[in-house]
Amino acid sequence: LASIDLALRVVAATLVTKAETSDDDAAAIAARDGAALSTAEMHPDDLRAAADALDALSLNIGVPRDMDEPAANALRAYTRLVAETLREPSRRGPASRGDAAA
Repeated sequence: LASIDLALRVVAATLVTKAETSDDDAAAIAARDGAALSTAEMHPDDLRAAADALDALSLNIGVPRDMDEPAANALRAYTRLVAETLREPSRRGPASRGDAAA
């Protein structure tokens, strides 16, 4: 559950970055860097479980039951982005590879 909690926190931080900057690139960087910093010490199985949970969430967001369409699209997009980032260590940024943090 800790890995899922961290993954959801990365999604939330990514959405906040997008809302504050209106910049898709900044949000993508926030997702990558957040995943790297939050999950650097996690076991690969935990990362896969968190990514699977994010995928399930993205598939089950209902419109209009849960939120309006633009908000649901944003949540789906960034949830999937973080899930993809968790699955691919090369996409998680320097912290996940042991490089110096930027």
